[in-house]
Amino acid sequence: MKKLIITGSAPCTLEDIEKVPDYRDFDFMAIGLDAIDKYSWPIKYVATYHPEDLPAIRERRASIGNTDYRVISHKPGEMIDIVEPYEKPPGSSALLGALAAIRLGYERIILCGCPLTGKNARNGSYENFRQGWTAKRETVLGKVKSMSGWTREFLGEPTEEWLGIKRPLIVFGSAPCTAEDLARIQNHGRFDHMAVGMDAMAWDGIPDFVATNHPEDIPEIRRRFGNGPRIIGPEAHHGVDIVEPYSPQRERSGSSAITGVLAGIRMGYERIILCGIPLTGNAPEGNPYEAFRLGWEDKKDELVGRVKSMSGWTRNLLGSPPEQWLKGE
Repeated sequence: MKKLIITGSAPCTLEDIEKVPDYRDFDFMAIGLDAIDKYSWPIKYVATYHPEDLPAIRERRASIGNTDYRVISHKPGEMIDIVEPYEKPPGSSALLGALAAIRLGYERIILCGCPLTGKNARNGSYENFRQGWTAKRETVLGKVKSMSGWTREFLGEPTEEWLGIKRPLIVFGSAPCTAEDLARIQNHGRFDHMAVGMDAMAWDGIPDFVATNHPEDIPEIRRRFGNGPRIIGPEAHHGVDIVEPYSPQRERSGSSAITGVLAGIRMGYERIILCGIPLTGNAPEGNPYEAFRLGWEDKKDELVGRVKSMSGWTRNLLGSPPEQWLKGE
């Protein structure tokens, strides 16, 4: 998926950029003379309705970063690489750049520092350009989002789902260390959550999923968590939303935790953190957790790199999550 950030010259530009997840993975387009030296990392395009500014744009950009960008304007001319013809009503150089980006195949375009509020360097009101965006509504909606101002109200703010970002997943159990493990996660709002079994109560929110190999526990799980979580189980059963088959050999089943983890991988999660799943001690029914380790060892190749653990034997098997994982980044 081709992704582009279009940067303007409003005071909020850098603040807007920093709010975009993984913004360094985007291509960048600067809008006009006053946006050209806001940051030093490479820009791929410059868009402007004022080709007379191009020498000054190049000079100013050379003082801080690359000058091998492609220039977008509304008519052919010297130093112009891409022509996006002007159509009334006007929508500012930011709209010029957005329309060209769509034609270049970009599917996710984010405006930063383009709120269309206040006045520009020529003392013109940015509000006058809103009619251009409104006229191109069908073309830009869904492909272009904004981080601030009127354009954010008109286009909407980018979401993780729109950006194709899969949040990391916390899978938490009921071991005594669960609360301590969970406390090391720095921002739970950046994670999805999966509880393992009906005794996983250390987190005070409603989990997105509950994994259990014991369908007889589903009524109690629903009583405790309500109808919010999706139930993951090893076989089709009334109340099970997601089926993740497990080994018929009990000693290789890996416990309810691995049922949930494997379902998480199948759902596309690439970063899964185990909390309170050390596989030491005894399960609530009295069976030693060590008995489930064979199931984890059998699936090790599928887990390594995607699954980390905060404690115990599973941490030894899979490794500890790096600091970046703990921040949800």
